[in-house]
Amino acid sequence: MLAPYRSLLSLPGARGFVVPGLIGRFPLSMLGLGTVLVVSLETGSYTLAGSVSGTLAVATALAGPMTGSLADRWGQRRVLLPLLGIFGVATGALVAAAMTDEAPTWLLFPLAVVSGAAVPQIGSMARRRWKMLAGGSVRFDTALSLESVLDAGVFVIGPVLAAFLATSVWPGAGVVAAVTLAVLGGVLFAAQHGTEPPGRSGAATGCERRTATPAYRVRGLWVLVAAHVMMGVCFGTTDLCVIAFAQREGHSALAGVLLATFATGSVIAGIVYGVVRWRAPVRLRFLLALMAMAAASVPLVLASTIPVMAAGALLVGLAVSPALIAGTGLVELLVPTESLTEGFAWLAAAVGIGIALGSAVAGGLIDTYGPNPTLLLTTCAGLTASTIAGAGRRWLAR
Repeated sequence: MLAPYRSLLSLPGARGFVVPGLIGRFPLSMLGLGTVLVVSLETGSYTLAGSVSGTLAVATALAGPMTGSLADRWGQRRVLLPLLGIFGVATGALVAAAMTDEAPTWLLFPLAVVSGAAVPQIGSMARRRWKMLAGGSVRFDTALSLESVLDAGVFVIGPVLAAFLATSVWPGAGVVAAVTLAVLGGVLFAAQHGTEPPGRSGAATGCERRTATPAYRVRGLWVLVAAHVMMGVCFGTTDLCVIAFAQREGHSALAGVLLATFATGSVIAGIVYGVVRWRAPVRLRFLLALMAMAAASVPLVLASTIPVMAAGALLVGLAVSPALIAGTGLVELLVPTESLTEGFAWLAAAVGIGIALGSAVAGGLIDTYGPNPTLLLTTCAGLTASTIAGAGRRWLAR
């Protein structure tokens, strides 16, 4: 069953960047919830925590595609290493400000802007490397599945790790861990020169550089971005509601276990997806996965015990990877090769901002109504994503 993945990883240089790429992309999934937790645990306000996290996510969303575009133009290493330094300093200062009583509340917001803008787009860079390494072969399809499985694992395991560290070690531990993983993985990733795609500034003539089509000019990409924002809302809402549910039931320590069931379903579905040779077009697979995600979230709203909530989280997780994989595959079909890093960065940014939006809105709703009614937001976001994909299907066809 795993033969396609073994064949893929046997390509020269593949193993060298896969592991650092996995480590270095964790901040995208840990920063949002980690920020919510450190601010809420220190101030007692989910509303402030969600606002700071949302600010960070907006900065990531705005800067991420620009970072991808710069990497396409100048090369990954020249862009990645300076960003890592800025990210480490700004995020460390954010944690310090959140945990210092004398620090003014407003200071959290500019620090969140700088931290978010400097988040390294390693997942997008890794996909661009696979395009160069595997070309347009069937192996590249498997590579997209592998990367999406890694992303799915990161987006569901990262919050578990952030929640565990923040609640079991100290409030800022989740964010500090995200910074540590980013710097470690990013430096090792940048050191893999053999698989780094050449930047347009060094590999193309002036005319070719001027005619390279930016990803943002592809109409279908905006359909995907909108749908992925809604997917992120599903993730952010589910993560926060699950934690609040466990706390309400008097089992705060089981919050990580509940989130882990979400991760398990997503990773299993992603691995299976990557070895199946699909006949249905990728845009149809994308739509069906989004519909499944919305339907699977209904049991979460009705859950009244920890086991039922765990089963519901598993069901939702089973729909996550197929949606992420199909969305990534659509980017590869729609966006020109020379702008792929930027295209992939748009999706990562969309999911990140959706997670922050979900956390921000869900935080206020949890304070008012509790976790179960708030989980209706997950269902509504899934239905909205499905509607967007269905309405924009003609722009998703190449």
